[in-house]
Amino acid sequence: MSTDDLFDDYIAISPNCCYDEYRLATDIGNYQFKNHKAPRFIYASMSGEIDSGPEYWGDEWKTGWERVSTFLKDKAHFPENTVTSVHTFPGYGHYNGFMPSLTQALNDYIVFGAKNLVGYVGEETYPVHIELRGKNLTDTIYITGNQDALANWEAKGVKMTLTSDSIASIDLRLHLPAQFKFTRGSWEREAIISNADAGNQIIHDAEHANRVYRLWERNQWMGE
Repeated sequence: MSTDDLFDDYIAISPNCCYDEYRLATDIGNYQFKNHKAPRFIYASMSGEIDSGPEYWGDEWKTGWERVSTFLKDKAHFPENTVTSVHTFPGYGHYNGFMPSLTQALNDYIVFGAKNLVGYVGEETYPVHIELRGKNLTDTIYITGNQDALANWEAKGVKMTLTSDSIASIDLRLHLPAQFKFTRGSWEREAIISNADAGNQIIHDAEHANRVYRLWERNQWMGE
């Protein structure tokens, strides 16, 4: 979290917040969360360790957790699009509390994603090159997606350039993450892509902004 920003979202279940002289609690307290512009989800939970007494987990375990949980609950430390979720499971131990906590974390994350991730795009724009390849590409082909430069999900979106009878391409500047689909002018004639998952195609970062998609050979378009 503090060095390479590898992940946007974090789930911590019964973390040891007192290890190495409260290193985790200190690092979280010092981290500049407000510098992170994208939506972020942070979940932390604790089971019965904090109530087990000094003879087992030690008072330091409880002190470390109180430092972390108090910090995460204070919305003043975070931008508006960061969601923190803090839970305790006092009826469970260190090991059997994992599954109920993970279930809670994933439920909270689904709610967070529905509210914060579906429509989010960053402020900056980046050059993007997209190709659609298939057989007999002779009709007008459109790309449409989640922002103005992609016609905001109008089925008859932005016209792509036919560079041959097997390649349609387009160069755009897009906010990321960019979500899009290909059509022949209506949602009844949406492209069926063979080398990517069904649903919206997504470009998350500028390092992977050159994309080639291939139509399914047996049936390239819906409704045909």
